[in-house]
Amino acid sequence: MGIDPGETIGFAKLHYIDELERINLNWHAQVPVPKLKKDYIDWASLNDLIRSAYKFIGVPQVIAIEDYRVYRNMARMHAGKRVLTSLVIGGLCLVAAEMGIEVEIYPAAKKGRWPLARLEKRFPPYFQAEQPHAADAVILALLSHEKRGVFT
Repeated sequence: MGIDPGETIGFAKLHYIDELERINLNWHAQVPVPKLKKDYIDWASLNDLIRSAYKFIGVPQVIAIEDYRVYRNMARMHAGKRVLTSLVIGGLCLVAAEMGIEVEIYPAAKKGRWPLARLEKRFPPYFQAEQPHAADAVILALLSHEKRGVFT
């Protein structure tokens, strides 16, 4: 399963069909992070959201999460602010640890291996380009499958 963390979380679950040597996109969605007020996450609701997603689609063995870094050119913009994406990553990792789910972290630059046109070609009936966070989650799930040698 791929998860794109941030103020809006993207989820995508892929299923490898071994005998057919292909991958199906079973489910993808994007939802806003529940907040108590600006820049403050409602942790109980976030926990419920994550667990509800897993209950709906099945608890994954592995989640692939996009890492978040504050790079030099963005440092001034983040000065003195909460970085919600990092907090969401922490929440995702905590729930994963509690549920025995393996976590893989991928740098944002890795997503370039799967450009939007390639995704639309590979998953034409399912992929919705108007959901950019779900699209990123699909890419993260594909990277996880590639790492395991499922396909290249």
